[in-house]
Amino acid sequence: MFSTLIVGSFIGYFANIYQEKLYQKHYLRKRQEARLYLPCVAGLFLPIGIFIYAWTARPEIPWIVPAIGLTIFMSGGFVIYMVVFCISQIAMGHMHHQPLQAKACVEIWPHQSFLFSRHNCFLA
Repeated sequence: MFSTLIVGSFIGYFANIYQEKLYQKHYLRKRQEARLYLPCVAGLFLPIGIFIYAWTARPEIPWIVPAIGLTIFMSGGFVIYMVVFCISQIAMGHMHHQPLQAKACVEIWPHQSFLFSRHNCFLA
């Protein structure tokens, strides 16, 4: 099943190349909104892929069906991730790394905060 995530990432990568061509074509008329064509479609891929995976993860259904669902999910997720990253660079300019660092701190902090709590499970 992990190979489906790799295949979905490659599909998302090639879709992102197509998205860049659309962006270059429509930039003069739409500006930054020209980057949002493909994510509108990819936003539908996320729930569709997860529903396919969830509803077909049973022993009587062939393994390829949930694998197709995961591939659809990953391709949509990759497209959305790339567009969000590109739009944050455009919006923040030379300071685009600050929101990404804040996001990393918010994700990491809860997992490491128990080390400094009063009732630490590692201290006797």
